[in-house]
Amino acid sequence: MPVLRRYWPLLAFLVAQVLIIRLAPSRSVAGPVVAPLPPVAGPTLSPTPTARATPTPTIAPSVSPRPGSPSPTAPSPSGTSTTGLPTEPTSPDEPSPTDASPPPPSPIPPSPTGDPTVAPPPGDTSHCTDDGMQTGLIYYAPRCAPAWDDGADNGGATYRGVTADTITVLVFREAKNEIVSTILEPEGLRATREQEVAFMDAAEIFLNTHYEFFGRTLDLVMFDAPSCPETTPDVPACKEAAREAAAQDPFAVLWMVPSYPEVFDEWVREGIISVGGWHFDDSYFTGRRPYRYDPFMDGTQTADFIAEYYCTKMANQMATHSGAVIHSSYPNGGARGQVPRRVGIVTPDLEANILAAERVKSLIAACDATEPVVVGYDPDPTRGAQQAGANTTAFIDAQVTTVICMCDPIAPVFRTNNMTRNAYFPEFLLPGSGLLDYDKLGRLYDRQQMAHAFGPSHLNQPVDHSESDASIAWNEAGNSGDACGACNLPWTYYQLLGAMLQSAGPNLTPATVEQGMLNLPDRGGWAESGGDPRRPLSRYGVGDYTGISDMREVYWDANATSRLDGRPGAYVPMNDGTRYEHGQIPAGLDVPVAPS
Repeated sequence: MPVLRRYWPLLAFLVAQVLIIRLAPSRSVAGPVVAPLPPVAGPTLSPTPTARATPTPTIAPSVSPRPGSPSPTAPSPSGTSTTGLPTEPTSPDEPSPTDASPPPPSPIPPSPTGDPTVAPPPGDTSHCTDDGMQTGLIYYAPRCAPAWDDGADNGGATYRGVTADTITVLVFREAKNEIVSTILEPEGLRATREQEVAFMDAAEIFLNTHYEFFGRTLDLVMFDAPSCPETTPDVPACKEAAREAAAQDPFAVLWMVPSYPEVFDEWVREGIISVGGWHFDDSYFTGRRPYRYDPFMDGTQTADFIAEYYCTKMANQMATHSGAVIHSSYPNGGARGQVPRRVGIVTPDLEANILAAERVKSLIAACDATEPVVVGYDPDPTRGAQQAGANTTAFIDAQVTTVICMCDPIAPVFRTNNMTRNAYFPEFLLPGSGLLDYDKLGRLYDRQQMAHAFGPSHLNQPVDHSESDASIAWNEAGNSGDACGACNLPWTYYQLLGAMLQSAGPNLTPATVEQGMLNLPDRGGWAESGGDPRRPLSRYGVGDYTGISDMREVYWDANATSRLDGRPGAYVPMNDGTRYEHGQIPAGLDVPVAPS
């Protein structure tokens, strides 16, 4: 059985420097009020993810597409798709029929009489902005909440980890790997524990000062888990560490990694909110409501954007944006513009990733004349070159013209180099996820392959680190200089946490957090921001427990100057960085074609 990915946690630290996306689930545009959802008696979890060695045949999407996304099948009246697979529940209260039910968490205490999320009565709003936001210091601040009157009744101990005075939240810290640290430290991408704690303290000061927690103080506590390794993943050890963290009785846990889905489930079983695990299939969030959230786009929406981009711009056409010769064994000598497109998808052998790849396959198969090929890989970097060779051979044999690497950020190093060694120059369609669309990582990949890289990008237009929300919070807490280079990632999570707590109101429980999240109006996006490419759309709602909800179109230019560091080699945005929601991607593939 393939081992779990070893380098996937590296993503958490590479993203820290680049991530200047100022995200939180707070919006200024009014939206319809969603009725409260009843708390679940126990979470419904998917079976423990298992790896597979070979791709499956055509597989229907794991859930029905979101509004505006392409759909390969229509659900039948019986609740199954035309392929016979179960469809997504029509209500957030319905568990998926394929989910397995573990022991339920501790019951959620009943709410006091009255609506627990009604806003506090009108009071002092002098701290708020003219457009009704909590603070003008950061763009994604929560909506304005009147200052809480000292001595007012906030309900006291409304849930575990909550008293009348304090909200306890743990920041879970796995054991860092020395090899990974050696790679990251020269680029300033690895924060020391001292830096992490210092920034956590600064975030705590900022949130307690500028957000409204209704008479309570947020207490962020670093939980060190020395038995839980960054790499190679040790699921049993990390589960045990998660249970030890749960024994400290926190209200919530933050773990800023895109891995270990089984470990997050330990907190779900205890009825503890956890934030983390980006790019997981959305069933890893909706199937565990009201306990799971993340500020980044889930794998299901990512798949929908990839498929919409391809189906709108590229389906049923010749491969026009490849190398001059894709591969000499192809029809017509493999010449650019002379070979019908066929997609090849490469993804790690982990269910949380495989589900997204299979969804892309199904959606593209519904719009294109040829069915995509899916190949998996064991994310063990010591086998990277060997597996890259096998992937390349599989794609050449299948006459794939367009490669989508739904990968960790290290995998393309092996794959692009191997493709060039095999004189294979396909279109390199970006997935938008995994930070493959980050300038500094793009420079690590083979230059000849990157000449044909283009597609969706979730990242915003970069700004100088001194202007990032992390540095603003750092300075507002009384510190000088900029926040650490790896501090943008944790700020994204701290800011989300603050908005969740404020939006829940004084009666703080997982149920009121969920209701607050479901009623958040959109913030950011091309329309709301007035065409600002620095403002991705942050959107939560029924069936959507993750944040980023739009994309831009980019292509790689080895000679373009990066806004990140002033060096050559950068992704260039199309149409001035216009960001698109589902259903808005324009037709026509207008990205420049490389000369060779």
